[in-house]
Amino acid sequence: MNICLSIVVPTYQHPAALLQCLKALLSQSFDKHKYEIIVVSDGPDMATHQIVFDLIKSIPETTIITFCYMPYKKGRDAARNLGWQMAKGQLVAFIDDDHIATADWAESFWTEYKKHQHESIVFIGNVNTSRISLLDTSKNEQQPLSAANCASAKTTLNKIKGFDEDFARSWGDQNALHFKMLTTNVPFIHVDGASSFNAVRDVNWGISILQSKQHIYKSKLFSNSSSSESIPWANYFIMTILFVFTFVGWAWDLNPFALIALATWFLMVILLTIKRMENIIPSFTNIVEMMATSMFLPFLSIYWSLRGTYKARILHSSKNKKKYESYFNSSDGIPASA
Repeated sequence: MNICLSIVVPTYQHPAALLQCLKALLSQSFDKHKYEIIVVSDGPDMATHQIVFDLIKSIPETTIITFCYMPYKKGRDAARNLGWQMAKGQLVAFIDDDHIATADWAESFWTEYKKHQHESIVFIGNVNTSRISLLDTSKNEQQPLSAANCASAKTTLNKIKGFDEDFARSWGDQNALHFKMLTTNVPFIHVDGASSFNAVRDVNWGISILQSKQHIYKSKLFSNSSSSESIPWANYFIMTILFVFTFVGWAWDLNPFALIALATWFLMVILLTIKRMENIIPSFTNIVEMMATSMFLPFLSIYWSLRGTYKARILHSSKNKKKYESYFNSSDGIPASA
């Protein structure tokens, strides 16, 4: 059997979503004899193991599905690294366990790869999401760059030493992928036909606070990205200054000054909430959530922005050039093949 395409699916404790993902991968238009599926669990996970084992028993023996797991939880990028090192194919495609690939997803990546077979390129698919519990379901959000749906020649992955596990833990895996591409001068190409759908049906309360970490890095470090997200930095800085003025006023017994600053800050929180509610279902719970998170979002956004800018400046400075070149050329931290 001549395997030319390997599909790596990082997962952890999402057996139901993984099953739907694998069913879509098994229904690809791509020749069934020419691709394999490698499921990598980010740590021991018996429920996931059982799901994959039962699925393997129900499909023809000619279809190759391999299951392996990390000895302990290290993150999705560590799971991806283990998966691509096990891959038999020339081209390695990555898709997350909560994504449903379109029928021509694999074929689209392979067709684009054949056009650039001897070039070091990362191929990026389209990720369409619908946050059903919060957003109007008629409006989908498209992410232009994501490690959740991408592909690369195995030779390219060897060149860039795979996914950066340290940055992925703190910056979000799509930002880590983009940063790795920039530091190793590997370009990326969008493959329109390689689309996947990610239906996020349960959005945790206050999720925007957690997401601010990766979105801020994305906007600061990767200004060439086609992301449509617009961050009101001027308003964020004004809100932060007003909040500081409130405490300074109270500390110095300037109560009128403090009240004016606090009232202005609260008005800006309301305006920010209204702005963020544009595509949100206007339920009482969602309004309260948007109001509460709008109070903290400016402070966290500025913090992550400054931290990201500092890291970027260090990584690109000539003083640290050799240090980080040796880091990216090192094989340390990449798990051995199973």
